[in-house]
Amino acid sequence: MAYIDLYFPKLGQGTDVRIGRYISLPDIEAQLAPNNYTYTHSLTYTYDCYTQTGVNMTTKWGNHWTTQAGLSGGCEAAPWAPNAKLTANACLGYTRSEGGDNIYVCANSLNDGKYGYNNLSAYYATWYHKFGNSTVHMAWETWY
Repeated sequence: MAYIDLYFPKLGQGTDVRIGRYISLPDIEAQLAPNNYTYTHSLTYTYDCYTQTGVNMTTKWGNHWTTQAGLSGGCEAAPWAPNAKLTANACLGYTRSEGGDNIYVCANSLNDGKYGYNNLSAYYATWYHKFGNSTVHMAWETWY
C-alpha cells in the first residue's frame, strides 16, 4: 500500500479522501492481523480484487450513516497502465445506536468485468454484531 489520506472535518461529520494504492474496501478479512478473523482471506484474494490505485472518499454523515465512493484503474492496475479500466465503487454503512450492530453493503469493482485475470464486478454485504456489553462479537459476510 502506498497512499496519502486527506481529512476534511467539516464535510459531513468528517471525510477522509485516500489517494494512491490501497486494499480494496470490502471484506471482513484483511492483510492486517487485527482485522483478520480467519486465514481464508488467502483463498478469496486469489480471484477477488486485492488492491486498487485511485481515489476513494469515506464520509461519516452522522452517528449512523457512512458512505464511500471512489474511482480507480481497476483491480491490480494503475490508472496509467495499458490494462487499466475505469472502475467505480460505492458503499453504504449503517451503525445502530451504541455500536451493537453494523450493516455494510458495498459494490466494488464496478465495470463490465471483462479485463485482467481477477477482475470481477463484486457485491458484498457484511453484518457485524456485538453481544450485549461483552467483548464477544461476530462478523458475517456474503459475496456475489
